[in-house]
Amino acid sequence: MRAIILLALPLLLAGAPAQAQVTDGWDMAQTDKGPSASISYEGGQSLILRCFNNRLEALLVGFPVEAAPGLRPLTWTQNGQEERQTWINIPGQAVMAAIRPGRVARLFHQGGDLVIHPSSTTPVEPGRPRERLRLPLPSDNSAIDAVRDACGTDPDSARDGLLETEPSFSRPASLREIWASAPAPAYPSRAMRLSHGEVIYSCIVAAQGALEDCRIETENPANAGFGAEALKALHRARLRLGHGVEPGRLTVSRLAFSLR
Repeated sequence: MRAIILLALPLLLAGAPAQAQVTDGWDMAQTDKGPSASISYEGGQSLILRCFNNRLEALLVGFPVEAAPGLRPLTWTQNGQEERQTWINIPGQAVMAAIRPGRVARLFHQGGDLVIHPSSTTPVEPGRPRERLRLPLPSDNSAIDAVRDACGTDPDSARDGLLETEPSFSRPASLREIWASAPAPAYPSRAMRLSHGEVIYSCIVAAQGALEDCRIETENPANAGFGAEALKALHRARLRLGHGVEPGRLTVSRLAFSLR
């Protein structure tokens, strides 16, 4: 389990159509926290994969700012294949952090054209048109290998190969219709001095809508029992199966705790 960390990064301008810099590969950097691979674009966007304190992180920098924290759906097409991913919005910054950095590292490694869909990039000002972003990826992926090796990440992880659920709701993380039996975690007894907490989790969808191999991706505050209670509740929960919510997919969402 890990707590959500707000990232201090130099932010780039966002919103313009992206054009790739002339490069044969990812730019490598080494700090006392670990190595990173990055690529920047003329429109102000950057893609970053880094091993930070032995934890793999994938970041998208230079996208429109959202004031509130929370989950942010992202739809992209890469080499003709479309998929939806859930990211963490860093409040007040033009930064998104991947919940599944291993999956993103795998996709970065494939290279080719990465196209982020307009519905994934909310405009900063009302009425500002949303533009599709085309971000060509380098063909030399040795830097991605170096970052993954530094973190001991398995490039062939079966879990990282799974697609996320894509139910036909505009905001599946906030609608109860996706649940046949929604998770209802108890408030942890050792967190009574805290007024609230939250976890972001991922689970594999199994037969009859059951959830298996559930993992707590972030827990905030950490070590207060929120993750353990969430796992108990997810074990009892059931999804409504349907198009985009089939067994073998991964569901990613958030559970909030509050004392009332």
